[in-house]
Amino acid sequence: MFYVDEFTVSLKDCILQACGSDPVMPLAPLSYGSKLIFDPYGYLDPKIFNRLGELFDKSIWTILLKRSYAALFTAWKLRGVHHELNADAVSKAASVDQQLVDVVSSWKSPKLKAMLITLGDAPLRGANPDAAGTDAINYPVEDAVEDLLVLFYNDLKALTFVQQQQQSHAVVDYDDIEGKFFSLARMVGSEASGEEIRHALGNPITKRLQVLEPELVQPPEFLQRLSDCLDRAFAVAVKYQTAEAVWQWSGDMAFIDLKVEGLAEVLSDYAVPYETSSPSSTALNGRSVRWPRLRPIYSLVGAQASPTVS
Repeated sequence: MFYVDEFTVSLKDCILQACGSDPVMPLAPLSYGSKLIFDPYGYLDPKIFNRLGELFDKSIWTILLKRSYAALFTAWKLRGVHHELNADAVSKAASVDQQLVDVVSSWKSPKLKAMLITLGDAPLRGANPDAAGTDAINYPVEDAVEDLLVLFYNDLKALTFVQQQQQSHAVVDYDDIEGKFFSLARMVGSEASGEEIRHALGNPITKRLQVLEPELVQPPEFLQRLSDCLDRAFAVAVKYQTAEAVWQWSGDMAFIDLKVEGLAEVLSDYAVPYETSSPSSTALNGRSVRWPRLRPIYSLVGAQASPTVS
């Protein structure tokens, strides 16, 4: 793992070095790759994405992995960062990353708690406190909305980044990975055979975790409706390259102007307070929502505030 900060010279060289290859004379014909992770605890300053543009080599293919915001929220807030080792695959593998095996083996399965979304001191309309249970996490609706907006922002900025850089990229839904794996492997330059790719898919080092039930977050309809609005807005941004029109900062980044169709209606239906706004762009339909930013903004200075590559 390494951090991308103001001292990073080349992202390609970082990836090659992390994979044990010589950045000057890399071993051929292997393909090297890495994950670029945007931690969901706050917003990255837009200047960080400009900095990334300076580091990207045009030969690097970018795969934007997209997942439902409801599924992301539920897994992140209720289960946290967690993986389970596929012991059978490890035992059969010719070689494994022993550090990864040791780390994953040391993790214990988290005890899941349900979440009850609240407005003020009361459960949000439509919530079933009995379904959540007496030990449920009480979570303010403003924080729930902000959590999804941080995830949405990360996706939009990543999409804007590759579109503006005219970077070779693909947007792949999390649930479609297996079906598109062969074409993705070819896209990034892998020469693995179909049999080798099928073997890799069938023998992952870590297991794919079970999808958590939507009812663990009460009311599930609110989370799903909000997620659907953002999912649709992102799909439109992919198709029409309008990511910059969807999200605009205002008031010295104290407010977010969102051109997301249906968002105002969802917030109104659940009596969640918000303001209306009129962003300068009129490229998208729908009433605009002005949302007061709750999470911090991380600048480029300081390694812990930078994107993480692993």
